[in-house]
Amino acid sequence: MSQFDNILSHLKIKGIIADPSQPDATIGEFKGKSALIQHAIQSDPHAQCPDCQTRGIKYGFKMSYIQMPDYLHLSSWIFLKKQRYQCKQCGRTYLSTTNFVDKHCYISNFVKHSLIQKAKIK
Repeated sequence: MSQFDNILSHLKIKGIIADPSQPDATIGEFKGKSALIQHAIQSDPHAQCPDCQTRGIKYGFKMSYIQMPDYLHLSSWIFLKKQRYQCKQCGRTYLSTTNFVDKHCYISNFVKHSLIQKAKIK
């Protein structure tokens, strides 16, 4: 188990694991700035179609770039490969979901929470 997997377990984030091909965080460039980048995969074997509530079949991945709180004055990002599914019954495609980032959003709830805390202090 990687250090990233241990952190996710401690934070009670389910369904996300470090990408086995790149298990360690790296420092690279993203959006023109130096950044700490962690590659991860999100999959939910129990994902159900939002329309008809039946299980789907795996249908590829969609890459999402999730902003995390800064770490050692570096912006931090998770390059998250979200599992796509296709419903066997109605044919709709949908993505697996997680509790640490809202649907259609790339800013993690941790960043939102830290911004709220900073606003309360001022």
